[in-house]
Amino acid sequence: KMKDGETMAEFDERFSAVVKELTSLGKEYSNRELTLKVMRALSREWDVKMMSMRESKDLNKLEFHDLLQILKPMSLIWKQDLKLDPQHLNQPKH
Repeated sequence: KMKDGETMAEFDERFSAVVKELTSLGKEYSNRELTLKVMRALSREWDVKMMSMRESKDLNKLEFHDLLQILKPMSLIWKQDLKLDPQHLNQPKH
């Protein structure tokens, strides 16, 4: 699972390390399996985007690394939006 506050780049690095380790132990994943695992592992804030991607993209053809390349810039945009949103700054922290 994606950790709270984890960037997409950090998640990509951690997820890829796990996949490499499992591959070295003989486990093989199809591109579709990896893509679906990433989509399920993302935090709730990604739910709407993932739902839209499932509807608009053929997940059998979407490469695992292409998915991450789509998501990384999006996470940077969200981070910038949060910094600029004064309402977000006034919300209590949990």
